[in-house]
Amino acid sequence: MDIAVDPSMGGATPIEVDTAKPSQTSATADELLIYSLRDRSVPHLSIIIPVFNTAPYIVETLDSLAASGFDSIEFVIVNDGSTDGSEAKILDWLKSHRACCVLVRIPNRGPSTARNVGLRHARGDYVTFSDSDDLFDAGVHRHMLAAARAHDADQVIVRSVRFDAATLTLERFSDAHVWDSILGTSEVLVTRLAREPRLMRLEPSPVVRLFGRKFLERVKLEFPEGIFFEDLPIHIRAIARSRKVVLLSNTGLYYRVHRTGQTTAARGSMRFQMIESARLALDEALATGIDSKAGANVAGLAIAMLFWCGQYCEAGRRQEYFSAATAVIGKYPALWRRLYIERYAATARERLIIAAFDAADGKFLANLAFGVNSLTSRLALAANPRAKLYRAMQCRGLLKRFLRLAGIPRQSRDKGE
Repeated sequence: MDIAVDPSMGGATPIEVDTAKPSQTSATADELLIYSLRDRSVPHLSIIIPVFNTAPYIVETLDSLAASGFDSIEFVIVNDGSTDGSEAKILDWLKSHRACCVLVRIPNRGPSTARNVGLRHARGDYVTFSDSDDLFDAGVHRHMLAAARAHDADQVIVRSVRFDAATLTLERFSDAHVWDSILGTSEVLVTRLAREPRLMRLEPSPVVRLFGRKFLERVKLEFPEGIFFEDLPIHIRAIARSRKVVLLSNTGLYYRVHRTGQTTAARGSMRFQMIESARLALDEALATGIDSKAGANVAGLAIAMLFWCGQYCEAGRRQEYFSAATAVIGKYPALWRRLYIERYAATARERLIIAAFDAADGKFLANLAFGVNSLTSRLALAANPRAKLYRAMQCRGLLKRFLRLAGIPRQSRDKGE
């Protein structure tokens, strides 16, 4: 029997933890409460952190989250079956920092299950999430809390940047242009989907959001288990059902890229799970009865994520992937895709990708994702009987822009290659 707490921290009551038996607060028999240091007060913020084999990064992540102090913040850490010593590092950190925390161990089931377990253990008035290999500006969490209270918001969202672990450089995140188009020069915007449909096109990750606990309970937010790339349907549900959303121009998340073992950089058949995630998200969009403008941005986001995942598919299965992905997209309103092209697409390349999904041309998309940008591929798409919109684009002179963007030399284009 371990007493895994320090009673000197804020009057916390020690909790005896038997690591050989399930926690009595567990929802399932295979959840083990490894460490708990919490008093009876309700914290302002719960930070839920799923952990799977990130021993080289977890301490740095926890340090970044705790940088502004521990006052009324609790950490809810879920060890999702790590085998690399992550849990030992977490315990050492918790005991030395005396953080208000609960640490739960479960068998490896993926980030969705770990987040759902964390939600059951979290007690804060507000809840946010963190991945165990990224960095977050803890001072921004304070700003998010203040904004949520000041505006009685269901959720507060902040910006992200990419942090390259190899070069130690920063670059703008993929949704930076959406933030710029919504905020302009403003630092804060209080809005909702009915006013700002481009909310649906923001990066779907929950780690850049702070949610009100009452809101989470009202919408019954739960991550879909058994699939990766699970953020998309949650994003659609949360945005569609929020009565008030606050956007802060602060950069909170420093998303680590180019690290060994990163799920979002993995190649292979797991990429097919993005198709199911997109289907769940589009079903959620239909179920909430959103208007066509919001639907257009849902379609734009889903297609962008599908194309991104397709770039990491096994080469021999890339066309199979895109054929399946376009079949799913084709089941949802064509108006959404076409409105996105006409009103919201930021680049010619983005319009090209949406048009190819609209034309259900999996072969063309597989070539484009692989980097094969031949004129014959574009002409094949233009000849597709379902590609009326694409042919209309050609009439407007956009084909040359697509070819130029794809990097096809003028000499090759003139030869019809």
